[in-house]
Amino acid sequence: MLFPPGALAPRSGSSCRVSMRFFFAFFTFFPLFLVLALTGCGSDTSTLAITLSNSALTVFPDNTSTKTLQLLITATGVKTPATVTLSGVPSGVTITPAKLTLSPGTSGTFTFLAATTAGEAAITAAGGAGLGSNPSVTLPVTIQASNGVAQASANLSLTISGTNADFVPTSTDLPVLQITTAGGAAIAATDTYVTGTVSITPGTANTQDVAYSGTMEIKGHGHSTWAMPKKPYKIKLDSKSALLGMPAQKNWVLLANYDDKSLLRNAAALYAGTFTKLAWSPHSRFVELYLNGEYEGNYQLTEQVEIDKNRLNITEMDDTDVSGEAVTGGYLLEFDTEDQPDDILFPISGVIFDLTDPDPAEPAQLNYIENYLQQASDALYSEKFTDPVAGYAPYLNTTTFIDWYLVEELFKNNDAIDYSSCYIYKDINGKLNMGPLWDFDIAAGNVNYNGNDSPTGWWLRSNPAPFLQWTERLFADPAFAAAVAVRWNQLKPQFQTLPAWINQNAAALQQSQENNFQRWPILGQYVWPNSEVAGSYQGEVTFLSSWLTTRIAWLDGQFNATTAASEQKQGLR
Repeated sequence: MLFPPGALAPRSGSSCRVSMRFFFAFFTFFPLFLVLALTGCGSDTSTLAITLSNSALTVFPDNTSTKTLQLLITATGVKTPATVTLSGVPSGVTITPAKLTLSPGTSGTFTFLAATTAGEAAITAAGGAGLGSNPSVTLPVTIQASNGVAQASANLSLTISGTNADFVPTSTDLPVLQITTAGGAAIAATDTYVTGTVSITPGTANTQDVAYSGTMEIKGHGHSTWAMPKKPYKIKLDSKSALLGMPAQKNWVLLANYDDKSLLRNAAALYAGTFTKLAWSPHSRFVELYLNGEYEGNYQLTEQVEIDKNRLNITEMDDTDVSGEAVTGGYLLEFDTEDQPDDILFPISGVIFDLTDPDPAEPAQLNYIENYLQQASDALYSEKFTDPVAGYAPYLNTTTFIDWYLVEELFKNNDAIDYSSCYIYKDINGKLNMGPLWDFDIAAGNVNYNGNDSPTGWWLRSNPAPFLQWTERLFADPAFAAAVAVRWNQLKPQFQTLPAWINQNAAALQQSQENNFQRWPILGQYVWPNSEVAGSYQGEVTFLSSWLTTRIAWLDGQFNATTAASEQKQGLR
């Protein structure tokens, strides 16, 4: 016999019945019998089950951080191995191995690695703007097991996150700034301070740096930048102190530079300000920031724009300066489109001004500066606006207007007309001056609207936004336009050093940027309002330096064409 007695007898509880007729038909239908034998008569009792080590997993799109998922296969009535695969894995996420073969009762591990572009398609399909504005996206992934007899599935919630709070940074040569809030309190708003301490440990890059430790208050800072995952902050020290070689003062700002993946636009623009005759441009230093013991990334510790002998050095008014010479200054104002609860806003010829200092202002002080600005605006828009006596000249220090304009136009700073952060000031018995410079994170091509991604074309010179009517009007004066062209040629050799300065400083930030973009894995991800997503830090730096090189060449052609035309008109050529 081919089979021992009972070999074809039904198993206990089985619904399979084998008759002698079936037995004698065996040789005729051997292939069918083989199938029945393999599937196991009574397959209704054969089951598989998948047990996951975790039903939710978070990965970070940085090409380096891996996460693992362990699973266990259990079975009833099944002894053959099962093949385990995953479906629904988004593009940019690699799973190793692609499949597992596991016998019942054994476990295995899948390893997840997310590229810098991971989740991008899913976020776009869902109508999102990238990990920059939506720091995570969660997608369903299905784990399937099959051995041909039985099948099983389990669900995994896979999150791709642009916030890697668990990252432990590699030490750098930058200073380390540590902030500890009282009781670990969260910094939740831009109008509410929390108390705490701050300490600075010098890095090895600058041997002149000294350590610092003190008490302080801290709150959020900024408008659109405060809504981003990596937050900017304002610090108010309890006593004036010099930090990292910068002059002593209480108020400091920690710029996050989250939407500027070169990390260098603000620093480069403030550095360009040092070439000019502007009264003051804020100093800054890059630091590694820790908040309540957690690494927050690369930050730019910057002097705040304010009236002070070590900053914007003009007369600081008090509440007794309400008449005579004393009421004429000094005033610090901002062209503003925001409306914060403590703003002192007033319109002049369609332009909204925010009185930053004095604040609060006495009625006589507010009345004086409003009247002065109105007189300046009236003179600028009068028929005799070019007249050195009856026009704008007695009200505006054109030297600062020209230098401020050239830096803003060079960087094609979107915020120079589209938002805020444009300052103007008046000292005692003085004229109106432009400056200081501030807020260049969406400048130098880092904006995907208004045409400002292009390094060619005018921006401030001819834009019709309300504030720019002042600039537009000034350029209607041939003498002003000619003076701008002359000043451009004086500053051009220094402006041309900016691309090399950017490359040099990017090299100095090499380890810090690696830390930053593992803490915030957004390289390769769109962050509002990026026009370029290079996919690497070096790519972002190259884009910035190349953009400025092209911009300088385009402006040079325009300004010198203007100069040549003016000289030809005057018979000088």
